[in-house]
Amino acid sequence: MACSRCSAQLLRGLPVKTISRAVSTTHELCGKRTKEPVLRKWGLEKFPKEDNYNRLRPLLELPDFTYLDGRPTPLTKQQLERKEMNYNLTKRIVMLTKEMEEAKIAAVKRKQGDVKSRESILTSKLKPKSTQL
Repeated sequence: MACSRCSAQLLRGLPVKTISRAVSTTHELCGKRTKEPVLRKWGLEKFPKEDNYNRLRPLLELPDFTYLDGRPTPLTKQQLERKEMNYNLTKRIVMLTKEMEEAKIAAVKRKQGDVKSRESILTSKLKPKSTQL
Protein backbone atom coordinates (compact mmCIF):
# COMPACT_ATOMS: atom_id res chain seq x y z
CA MET A 1 0.00 0.00 0.00
CA ALA A 2 1.41 3.38 -0.98
CA CYS A 3 1.05 6.56 1.02
CA SER A 4 -1.91 8.80 0.32
CA ARG A 5 0.13 11.29 -1.66
CA CYS A 6 1.72 8.60 -3.83
CA SER A 7 -1.58 6.82 -4.42
CA ALA A 8 -3.21 10.13 -5.37
CA GLN A 9 -0.46 10.73 -7.94
CA LEU A 10 -0.86 7.18 -9.24
CA LEU A 11 -4.61 7.70 -9.71
CA ARG A 12 -3.99 10.90 -11.67
CA GLY A 13 -1.44 9.11 -13.84
CA LEU A 14 1.49 11.24 -12.64
CA PRO A 15 4.92 9.64 -12.29
CA VAL A 16 6.01 8.79 -8.74
CA LYS A 17 9.67 8.88 -7.74
CA THR A 18 10.65 5.52 -6.36
CA ILE A 19 14.04 4.07 -5.65
CA SER A 20 13.06 0.46 -6.12
CA ARG A 21 10.17 -1.41 -7.72
CA ALA A 22 8.66 -2.24 -4.34
CA VAL A 23 5.83 -0.10 -3.04
CA SER A 24 6.77 1.68 0.17
CA THR A 25 4.54 3.17 2.83
CA THR A 26 7.07 5.75 4.00
CA HIS A 27 6.90 9.40 3.19
CA GLU A 28 10.61 9.58 2.36
CA LEU A 29 9.91 8.72 -1.27
CA CYS A 30 7.52 11.63 -1.52
CA GLY A 31 10.24 14.04 -0.43
CA LYS A 32 8.56 15.05 2.83
CA ARG A 33 10.31 14.86 6.15
CA THR A 34 8.06 13.78 8.94
CA LYS A 35 10.45 14.65 11.75
CA GLU A 36 12.29 17.83 12.50
CA PRO A 37 16.10 17.47 12.52
CA VAL A 38 17.38 16.65 15.98
CA LEU A 39 19.69 19.66 16.19
CA ARG A 40 16.90 22.10 15.48
CA LYS A 41 14.76 20.35 18.06
CA TRP A 42 17.48 21.12 20.61
CA GLY A 43 17.75 24.70 19.37
CA LEU A 44 21.17 24.23 17.75
CA GLU A 45 22.41 24.92 14.24
CA LYS A 46 25.40 22.56 14.44
CA PHE A 47 26.89 20.13 16.90
CA PRO A 48 28.83 21.79 19.76
CA LYS A 49 32.56 21.14 19.99
CA GLU A 50 33.46 18.29 22.29
CA ASP A 51 36.57 19.90 23.77
CA ASN A 52 35.11 23.23 24.85
CA TYR A 53 37.78 24.04 27.42
CA ASN A 54 36.23 27.18 28.90
CA ARG A 55 32.93 25.47 29.60
CA LEU A 56 34.58 22.48 31.29
CA ARG A 57 37.33 24.49 33.01
CA PRO A 58 35.85 24.48 36.54
CA LEU A 59 35.30 20.74 36.34
CA LEU A 60 38.88 20.18 35.23
CA GLU A 61 40.74 22.54 37.54
CA LEU A 62 38.79 22.70 40.77
CA PRO A 63 39.21 19.91 43.34
CA ASP A 64 36.63 17.16 43.62
CA PHE A 65 36.27 17.59 47.37
CA THR A 66 37.42 19.80 50.24
CA TYR A 67 38.48 19.08 53.79
CA LEU A 68 36.39 20.63 56.55
CA ASP A 69 39.45 21.71 58.52
CA GLY A 70 40.74 23.79 55.56
CA ARG A 71 43.64 21.61 54.42
CA PRO A 72 44.41 21.86 50.70
CA THR A 73 43.27 18.91 48.64
CA PRO A 74 45.90 16.88 46.78
CA LEU A 75 46.09 17.38 43.03
CA THR A 76 45.09 14.54 40.75
CA LYS A 77 47.43 13.11 38.14
CA GLN A 78 45.60 14.91 35.32
CA GLN A 79 45.75 18.22 37.21
CA LEU A 80 49.51 17.83 37.73
CA GLU A 81 50.02 17.00 34.05
CA ARG A 82 47.91 19.97 32.99
CA LYS A 83 49.80 22.26 35.36
CA GLU A 84 53.16 21.07 33.98
CA MET A 85 51.93 21.43 30.40
CA ASN A 86 50.71 25.00 31.07
CA TYR A 87 54.06 25.84 32.71
CA ASN A 88 56.00 24.51 29.71
CA LEU A 89 53.75 26.41 27.29
CA THR A 90 54.26 29.60 29.31
CA LYS A 91 58.04 29.15 29.27
CA ARG A 92 57.98 28.63 25.52
CA ILE A 93 55.77 31.69 24.94
CA VAL A 94 58.13 33.87 27.01
CA MET A 95 61.17 32.53 25.15
CA LEU A 96 59.59 33.12 21.74
CA THR A 97 58.48 36.67 22.61
CA LYS A 98 62.02 37.48 23.76
CA GLU A 99 63.36 36.13 20.47
CA MET A 100 60.86 38.30 18.59
CA GLU A 101 61.94 41.42 20.49
CA GLU A 102 65.61 40.62 19.83
CA ALA A 103 64.86 40.08 16.14
CA LYS A 104 63.06 43.45 15.95
CA ILE A 105 66.02 45.21 17.57
CA ALA A 106 68.47 43.42 15.24
CA ALA A 107 66.39 44.44 12.19
CA VAL A 108 66.44 48.10 13.27
CA LYS A 109 70.22 47.98 13.83
CA ARG A 110 70.71 46.30 10.43
CA LYS A 111 68.69 49.06 8.72
CA GLN A 112 70.71 51.74 10.49
CA GLY A 113 73.94 50.02 9.44
CA ASP A 114 72.75 49.87 5.82
CA VAL A 115 71.94 53.58 5.86
CA LYS A 116 75.39 54.42 7.31
CA SER A 117 77.17 52.25 4.75
CA ARG A 118 75.28 53.94 1.89
CA GLU A 119 76.17 57.36 3.26
CA SER A 120 79.83 56.40 3.58
CA ILE A 121 79.86 55.11 -0.02
CA LEU A 122 78.31 58.35 -1.26
CA THR A 123 80.79 60.50 0.65
CA SER A 124 83.80 58.49 -0.55
CA LYS A 125 82.96 58.83 -4.25
CA LEU A 126 85.07 61.10 -6.42
CA LYS A 127 83.86 64.67 -6.44
CA PRO A 128 83.91 66.94 -9.46
CA LYS A 129 86.39 69.83 -9.55
CA SER A 130 85.13 73.10 -8.25
CA THR A 131 86.54 75.28 -11.06
CA GLN A 132 85.86 74.65 -14.68
CA LEU A 133 88.39 75.60 -17.37
